[in-house]
Amino acid sequence: MESFLEQSLNQLLESGKDLSEASFVLPSQRACVFLKEIWIKKSNKAGFLPRMIPIEKFIEELSGMQQLDRLPLLFEFYETYTTTVKKPAPFDEFSNWAITAIQDFNEIDRHLVDAQALFEYLSDIKRIESWNIGNDDYLVKAHFQFMHELGGLYESLKAKLLSQGRGYQGLLYREAESNIDSYCEYQAKQSVVLLGFNALNKAEENIFQTLLKTDVAQVFWDGDAFYMENNHIAGAFLRKYRDKWPFYKNNPFPKFPNRFQTEEKKLIKIAAPKNVAQVKYLGEVLEQDKNVGKRAIVLADENLLGLSLNALPKKIDKLNITMGYPLKNIPIATLFESLFYLYRNAKRLGLARDQFYYRDVLAVLSHPCLAVGKLDEIRQLLNKENQLFLNQEDLAPFLPDELLRFFENSAFDTSKFLQNCLDLIDALKIHSKGIDREYLFRFHKLFNQLNSLNKGYNYLKGIELIHDFFKQLLSEENLSFQGEPLEGLQLMGMLETRSLDFENLMILGVNEGILPSGKSDNSFIPFDVKRDFELPTYLEKDGIYAYHFFRLIQRSKQVMMTFNSETDGLGAGEQSRFITMLELEKLISETRIISPKVTKKDTKTVNIAKTDSVLIRLEQFAEKGVSPSSLNTYINNPPQFYFEKLLKIYQADQMEENVALNTLGTIIHDSLEDLYTPWIGKLLTIDGLDEMQKKSSRILENNFKKYFRKGDFYKGKNSLTYEVALTYVNSFISFEKKDIESGSSIEILSLEEELSTLISIPGIHYNLKLKGMADRIDKRNGMIRIIDYKTGKVKLSDLKCVDFEKIKTDSKMKYVLQVFFYTLLYKENYPETPLEQMQGGIISFKNFKDGFMTYNFASRGKDSLMTEERYEQFKGVLIELLVEIFRSKKPFEENPEKKYSWI
Repeated sequence: MESFLEQSLNQLLESGKDLSEASFVLPSQRACVFLKEIWIKKSNKAGFLPRMIPIEKFIEELSGMQQLDRLPLLFEFYETYTTTVKKPAPFDEFSNWAITAIQDFNEIDRHLVDAQALFEYLSDIKRIESWNIGNDDYLVKAHFQFMHELGGLYESLKAKLLSQGRGYQGLLYREAESNIDSYCEYQAKQSVVLLGFNALNKAEENIFQTLLKTDVAQVFWDGDAFYMENNHIAGAFLRKYRDKWPFYKNNPFPKFPNRFQTEEKKLIKIAAPKNVAQVKYLGEVLEQDKNVGKRAIVLADENLLGLSLNALPKKIDKLNITMGYPLKNIPIATLFESLFYLYRNAKRLGLARDQFYYRDVLAVLSHPCLAVGKLDEIRQLLNKENQLFLNQEDLAPFLPDELLRFFENSAFDTSKFLQNCLDLIDALKIHSKGIDREYLFRFHKLFNQLNSLNKGYNYLKGIELIHDFFKQLLSEENLSFQGEPLEGLQLMGMLETRSLDFENLMILGVNEGILPSGKSDNSFIPFDVKRDFELPTYLEKDGIYAYHFFRLIQRSKQVMMTFNSETDGLGAGEQSRFITMLELEKLISETRIISPKVTKKDTKTVNIAKTDSVLIRLEQFAEKGVSPSSLNTYINNPPQFYFEKLLKIYQADQMEENVALNTLGTIIHDSLEDLYTPWIGKLLTIDGLDEMQKKSSRILENNFKKYFRKGDFYKGKNSLTYEVALTYVNSFISFEKKDIESGSSIEILSLEEELSTLISIPGIHYNLKLKGMADRIDKRNGMIRIIDYKTGKVKLSDLKCVDFEKIKTDSKMKYVLQVFFYTLLYKENYPETPLEQMQGGIISFKNFKDGFMTYNFASRGKDSLMTEERYEQFKGVLIELLVEIFRSKKPFEENPEKKYSWI
């Protein structure tokens, strides 16, 4: 395959002209590198290489001006704005629209538009008389005023930059076009070679035509008859130059062969669900490719770079990446993002300047780049104290100075924050090596730029604004890869392929909305105005994308085009219209549908044998006491019983930003205990209960402070939780008052009483201790009630017991097991009490209407009488369950329906 650059150079060398002092102008720096390599290979004598430069460098030289970077340009624009507009907006508001305005200025100048006529047209009220927003024309007037001011801002900024010899890209193009005649006079004896251009702006068109007219330049176009000899969108620009440029009325425009129709070409369309499937398939193709060095990978969707790098097989020893790796994807970028949000959220929450939200603090300190040694101690402090907001004093024992500075009161100052970031980078640099040090260097450079801009212009006031500009810089900065540009596998974006040709191609991300990019156009200039003033719209951009795509594949022998076929969003899953065009011309050789390989993985249930060491732990557990909750844990999932009760492995304490349900339950239990303790051994009275309700708020508040510690329960969701808890307590007391008013007598026997008994099981040499904590034991109308409080909802149906055997296997019977268990404990501790005069039961705070709920033995109706037979029947079932746990060889086998999340 003879590439375009090689073909063009052959024609030049065959002409016999002296090219040693010629200037070769190409679309990109990458094309310059390839052209130099071709020149060296073809040159058969010693000499100097001719000058080879990208078009941007050529325009800069023609203009005699220096191109400004984006952010310094924005600051210069703001200075112009403040001196031009009567009531200028603050810099943060200005920056929201200024970037769009600069983009429009760029287009206006690059296409040599009469700016005054354009802005007058935009502000002409007659053009939009039909736009009417009710009777209120404030928005209309504001719009007209803005467009009028925008024209004045353009002229003022242009004049200021010209006086400085600096400018944005469009201004450089306008100045270059105005200087082209004098350049041609100066360059009369030297030639310019223009290679591989397509979509030229108006300034470039005039420059190229002047160079051609004065015989200073030669232009080499790259095209194909497939899209040139019809109305194909890819050839729109080249046909325009051929048909409308005066030069080509007297000089021939090159004839292109139809490579798509005459040369053997294998075009393969590949549909793959999700981007991951595309890059995984890339890895498989490269793994099987025996000549990887002859292949190029083009990313139509440049967001696939990170995934593609991870998919490359190990056998690739030579790789050249023309795209830079975005700094925003580097791990340390998330550290600085976390630091910005530390301050932004503190301001959003209205905290004092020395306080920070604990989640934001942990997000910073837990970042892998910091490796804070005492992070676990900080977490333990937070969990123990339930402290939502932290200050420098809280963190001083745990952090080094370079981190502690971020929590000072003065750290909210813009200059101080930027300096703290630079100091942190210096501290991290000491312990970093290799690529990590390169990362730090790039971020040091970035923060230095922000610091210089802040000192030079003093507009960056506030962390929020610094953060916005940090993200802008981050989106523009890339980390360049080092590689051999002319050997091995080439990995590049679509724009880097200009003027280059490859025999074997794989293009990833060929989706509609990416190639071409769609109709999105961030501009203040409406579509119809752009058309009137011959400014580019999305239609011209579609033509640019089409040319790049078809030109790229016109000389290739094999092209694989993958696209995301997953229809999971608007526009997703649709192949590019360019693939459809190839299909309509019957040029697609093969269609492949890639589906991910689904491998079946056998999951084994957790099965823990009862070894001698496990039996020892069981004996130790039995000596400490078996509670109904531990039995329910076993019934629900035996491995959970093993991990929690025998190995003592529990989930770590969690910070309670909002009051947890278990904490709420503890608070309500303790509050009721505090209120009812003075009445132990006494009959409840209406007056006594009234007094309790008066004290309930204070008692509850004390318990919130005790268990929620430094958590704030005076506002937000926690204040609602407090009100719910107070409602529960007062509703319970009111429920008792109604019961007494109806004629019941209630005597409080004990509160939070620990009941226990020993039980012997045949075949076990030790006794098992059964234990339980009864929230309340009282005597109501002669009936002993062993009561358990539940803050959750419990229904009467949850306590129905028709089949005793289900108690030891069905976790839904957990409430039945619990109330039976308490009844057994009370009977064993107070054997003189007849069974008929005692009941275990539950009071649910979410179900006060059912009152005290006890076991129900009837399949229909209600039968809650505890008899000797039922008591012995339950005791037998309980012993069977204990035998299964403590004596039998049955392993702790996982319940497949209730996976244990910690395993």
